[in-house]
Amino acid sequence: MNKRFSTTALSRAVLGVGVLALLGACTSLRPVTYDCSNLVSAPELGSRINLAAEAGQISTIRLNGVSAICEQDDEEVDIELAIGLKVSRNLQDGAEAALLEVPFIAAIIDERETVMSHESFSYRMAFGDGIDVIYPLVRQDISVPKDGRLVISLMPKRIDLN
Repeated sequence: MNKRFSTTALSRAVLGVGVLALLGACTSLRPVTYDCSNLVSAPELGSRINLAAEAGQISTIRLNGVSAICEQDDEEVDIELAIGLKVSRNLQDGAEAALLEVPFIAAIIDERETVMSHESFSYRMAFGDGIDVIYPLVRQDISVPKDGRLVISLMPKRIDLN
């Protein structure tokens, strides 16, 4: 009976090691991500703008924080941005629902602090009836060179660079 017990225990131990090895292999297949908010900056000049909604009402938009998660490969870094905004309007100018499209521009900077390229994108949102402030979270993916960084800015009107 002791021989049978030790064979069963050995079988379980081998099976356990095999499962752990399999789980370890699975986790190595997923990309490694890390907080890289330090690679993203926003100049004060483009951190606040006034923008007209589709109905003509003026809204004030300001950056309310930027965070980034990165995934690095051999030549570049894929940045997953999360851009917090504070968007406000004066309800005396109109309290009805209103659509708004906020344009952004991103400068991709290399390790020599040279602007390599620009990327433009925008985010559409809406004020509900009687709502004067909203806090949307904009998500955008951008790639930069391995030793590069990203500078983002709000734009007072939409421009297409791509």
